[in-house]
Amino acid sequence: MEQDIQSMNKWLIVLSALYGTDLVVCTIVYRTPYFRTLFWSVTTELFLGVLALLMVAVLYKDMRPLFSWKDFSVLKAAVYSGAAVLLAIAVNVIVQWVNYRIFHQDVHFYQSFIYLKYPKLAMILRIVLLPALFEEIAYRGVILESLLRLADRRRAIMIGAFLFAIIHMSFISFFWLVPFAIWLGNVRTREGTIWYGVFIHLFFNLTACAFELWG
Repeated sequence: MEQDIQSMNKWLIVLSALYGTDLVVCTIVYRTPYFRTLFWSVTTELFLGVLALLMVAVLYKDMRPLFSWKDFSVLKAAVYSGAAVLLAIAVNVIVQWVNYRIFHQDVHFYQSFIYLKYPKLAMILRIVLLPALFEEIAYRGVILESLLRLADRRRAIMIGAFLFAIIHMSFISFFWLVPFAIWLGNVRTREGTIWYGVFIHLFFNLTACAFELWG
């Protein structure tokens, strides 16, 4: 019993430390005009990614199976990625309609990158590559693993999904981020690895960027 309590306390500390740091840092970056730059955005993503990797290293014995490529299926990854593309198209159509019809505004995150020398490359780096890797390591890796040690599978996935949506600090995005994160959580627990989630996340965000640039 005492060993179980110690184990639960360990995972609760891991969860609180990673998500608490993520929440504080993201709040400062989003709410402080000085930090609303590409440099700070990328720096924040890298910092939180490195923090998640450090926790993976500390918990390597428990986390190791999630990073295995042993039973990875290219066909399965392609199916998941195709589904992510279709979902991204549907989400972008709906979000654009809501922004235009309800909020009477046309939102384009590409505007944040147009002043750079290579804006499209910068957008792919910031919107696609870094989040697909580091957010999956942090949220479907460390955070979901912590929740699974503290609650049953269904509750862990639901709580993890809400934590993921909250950290993006976007009211309108909340309604699609929660189902998206639930899907990612189910894939991760069913497949026993984060890599399918990385591909899903990558192709979802890549489609969103392509939709904005050429849609």
